[in-house]
Amino acid sequence: MPDCDARYCNPGAAPLFETAASRARAGDLSVLELISTADTLRVMNAIEHATTLYTLWVEHNQAHPLLHAVLFNYGVILSEAGNYQQALTAYERACVLQPHFLAARINLGSVRERLGDTLAAIGEWYEAAQADTPLTSETLQWKVAAWKQAGRALETGRCDDAAETALKGYA
Repeated sequence: MPDCDARYCNPGAAPLFETAASRARAGDLSVLELISTADTLRVMNAIEHATTLYTLWVEHNQAHPLLHAVLFNYGVILSEAGNYQQALTAYERACVLQPHFLAARINLGSVRERLGDTLAAIGEWYEAAQADTPLTSETLQWKVAAWKQAGRALETGRCDDAAETALKGYA
């Protein structure tokens, strides 16, 4: 069982985790229950419990049709906890399973940037912005976000012409 720092962690976290972990191992924890329970654990300051719950669920649900969404949420919680290398792996897997999952691609870029690989981050954002996906209000919002991220990173790196081109990409 993962550690739960008694100074910060709600004492109810351990039994909540144990029940959910048992169900995850049995393949009997729905995606909705997983996300809800992990979020509750996060709010209870039991981040290690939450990440372990995701790990268990992923290990026991490799063929689940929503695995990409679970990996995305797993990446979010890992990023929030500062576990960027593990978040990178989760987002990469989500993108392999669902190549046009724009939110995962954008977050993958953000994690790459946090890990110091700005060029790869910009590549992820360009890939999201230029993805051949049906244009809906949702995909448009993600594409605009990707262009903005790329433009911001390029501007920060003093690549003003490239930043301007990227920012004009969504205009």
